Amino acid sequence: MDAGRPETARYECAGCKASWCDAERVMAIRSGEWTPTNVFSGKRGYFLNGLYSPFKPKRGFSSRLHQMAVEFLEAKAGGPEQLKTWTNTFLAETWEDEGERIEPNILTSRLEAYDSQSLAPDIAVIIAGADVQKDRIELEFVGIGAEEESWGIDNIVVAGDTELPATWKKLSDEIEAATFKRTDGVEMRCAAVAIDIHFRPKATKQWVSRHGTRCRVYPVFGIGAAQPKLVQLRPTGSWSVATDYAKDILYARMKIQDPGRVTCTSRHITARIGSGNLHVSGLLRSTRADSLSAFTRRHQVCATRRSTSASMCWRATTYYAQI
Repeated sequence: MDAGRPETARYECAGCKASWCDAERVMAIRSGEWTPTNVFSGKRGYFLNGLYSPFKPKRGFSSRLHQMAVEFLEAKAGGPEQLKTWTNTFLAETWEDEGERIEPNILTSRLEAYDSQSLAPDIAVIIAGADVQKDRIELEFVGIGAEEESWGIDNIVVAGDTELPATWKKLSDEIEAATFKRTDGVEMRCAAVAIDIHFRPKATKQWVSRHGTRCRVYPVFGIGAAQPKLVQLRPTGSWSVATDYAKDILYARMKIQDPGRVTCTSRHITARIGSGNLHVSGLLRSTRADSLSAFTRRHQVCATRRSTSASMCWRATTYYAQI
């Protein structure tokens, strides 16, 4: 597109740099075909942004590309909120505020290796978070130490229809079978599990009531609405997690650049940062706030000859019972 002349807009291929007029763009769309990028699992998902629109332009525009260019320039001139709307609705992409951009190399430069049988002696208790889907239950074990120190230990996918009792039996078996060992020789088991009840509330609550493991199990669900505490016990016996509040804590601590004594983890890697702890590589970090005090006073988890408070942390749609 010539500067200041959106009517000259053309489509440029990101690969070969070929430049198309609007008619060539539409011709290419009509001769195209859908190509799956994942193995078919029973449901198809499609992604298509506004550049693939075959419709004619609105009145006053010489081509659809002309209209697209004008709408982009107007959104850009309208400020971040309008550009965000255009990015979401036209490009079909998520929006990341400049203030929330986090450079991954800051954390990845401080990675440390370990596995479930060579855990740090500082781990006092091991907990787990479970996320229920239609055809599986995803389980993550996390080690917890003092002053909000945490280690991601292992992720397990329990495959099976979550409407069937057999799948829930496998979940109990996986939790009971999981054993861990610290480098000082101390063997450990999972002490508490938090499980998201959003997707299969009836089946999940039935499992919680008779899971058959030695763990304490907490049913949890996320809410976007404001609540006085990060984690709050509901009259139903479930715990609500203020997900927006958790995200705010996450982004604030992810921006800390100076190394500190607190360890942050993702799966089998860990990075040392400043105050607080964090899961790197896209996993949400564990969180702790004074608002958790009511919950931590009520529920005690015993590990390595001492009593530690149980609190909650959030990872996407997965929740943890955690000190």
